[in-house]
Amino acid sequence: MYRSVVGVTGLNSTDSPAPGISVMRCIKEAASWRGKGIGFGYDSLDAGLYVKKYFKHVYLLPYPSEGARYLMDKILRAHEQTPMDVIIPTLDSELYNFIAIEDTLRQHNIATFLPTEEQLDLCSKVNMSKLGERASILVPQNY
Repeated sequence: MYRSVVGVTGLNSTDSPAPGISVMRCIKEAASWRGKGIGFGYDSLDAGLYVKKYFKHVYLLPYPSEGARYLMDKILRAHEQTPMDVIIPTLDSELYNFIAIEDTLRQHNIATFLPTEEQLDLCSKVNMSKLGERASILVPQNY
């Protein structure tokens, strides 16, 4: 049994729910896992911030439009209060900022699961038709 502390983003559960709660639920329900979860939301009304079954600590992050520097500052402040082993971003809109701060997170012993910026660009929605072409899969053209 490994005792780890995992941070997860994307905790809203509106009409189009974010996957953070489900990701943490899967981690928490693994028989061999005995760690704790940290929730990161973008709004005080994000329902996942209040799911004590999955998240022992919760923090608010700046919206992705604020940039990578503000994201890094918030995560490192949270890490000072509640040290974490890994953070899992679950929203497409935040991935570029997380990629930008990945080295800094690593320096603070926070692991991530991130694509490279090139990999993210390859599968972004604006490039989906190009990816479909390369994979010989029919994909509607972007206009």
